[in-house]
Amino acid sequence: MKYFKRLLLFLSNQRIKILLDRKLRLLIKANQGSGEEGPEISRELKRSHYLLWKDYSPRINYGWLKLYTRVSGIADHRYIPESIYYTDIEPRLNNKLFSKAWTDKNNLSVVIGDWIKTADVVLRCMDGILYSAEMKCLGSVLITQSLQDQLEGSRLIIKPTLDSGGGKAVRVFTVTKDGLAVHPPLKGAETLHELMKSYDGNFIIQKYIDQHPFFARFNGSSINTIRVLTYRSLRNEEIVILHKLLRIGRPGSVVDNQASGGLACSIDKEGRLMPYGIDKKGAKYSGTESLEFGSIGIVPFILEIEQAAHEVARSFRYSRLLGLDFAVNSKGEVILIEVNDTNNEINFFQLTSGPLFGEYTDEVASLCRHRPRSFIIDYII
Repeated sequence: MKYFKRLLLFLSNQRIKILLDRKLRLLIKANQGSGEEGPEISRELKRSHYLLWKDYSPRINYGWLKLYTRVSGIADHRYIPESIYYTDIEPRLNNKLFSKAWTDKNNLSVVIGDWIKTADVVLRCMDGILYSAEMKCLGSVLITQSLQDQLEGSRLIIKPTLDSGGGKAVRVFTVTKDGLAVHPPLKGAETLHELMKSYDGNFIIQKYIDQHPFFARFNGSSINTIRVLTYRSLRNEEIVILHKLLRIGRPGSVVDNQASGGLACSIDKEGRLMPYGIDKKGAKYSGTESLEFGSIGIVPFILEIEQAAHEVARSFRYSRLLGLDFAVNSKGEVILIEVNDTNNEINFFQLTSGPLFGEYTDEVASLCRHRPRSFIIDYII
């Protein structure tokens, strides 16, 4: 059985590495014509990089080091290649056996309690059964007239609860007497019942967040969020914030993800936006059509967001590295949108503000070697 498990892990990791090598080639190609070469990659830098990560891979792909250095302008041997992060580091820091259940959007209030504000829930669906916001069972996905009347006229948002990475299948909708207004449109979803049915029994419906004017001015169609990357130290259990960045949706989009065409702009330790943001290809932007990132100054509510991030990280005992998304509503209340603990996007951190683990890189590289690696194949037939 152990041999079979190791074989599955090997085959899975080989597939991941092939996909990431292809991704790296596309990123390098996209950045070749940028006109920015970045700092020189010296022989000493490459050797230090190799010595840091050689225990995880005898053959280091220096393409990631070159890409991160070129785009960020920061020469540092501590960058972690994606191929090592996804196959060796994240599975040792975060126990994937718990990931689906602990990051299920319908379970957030169960895991973190009610001391961190989350988006107002209207309806939940878990394994094909509807529940109220208070987890009262309402039965199977059958749309009654009373439910239709309850939702009518409100601007709502529906999301899959088990996997909405990259903003996948996140939609804003309004129930009207004439039917359903959905954005972005979904073919075959002309009624509330048809919309719910398309989410395969696991979704959440929340009230749309009227975001704070500071964040709305970057792009009014999307909820623009702050992504906070937290790390719970392997050495002393201290929770630290490694990175923060502002994610901005493209005009017309309802989500802020880079995968959906959005931008990511790093926030420095003082809470100021960096002078440029990047898209998923690493292309740099000095701002939006109406705003320059470098002129924004301190991002409001950043201290409150950091405080909330520490509280959330304390609740996730099986995961040491978390990507937390926060929004701020029109009342200035910090709202936790979601928790990410598997397949966390790391490029937007390393392309904008340096090595993922920063001063904790040596700790992670040395101590992860002695930790078991979690691996799970999860699918429904």
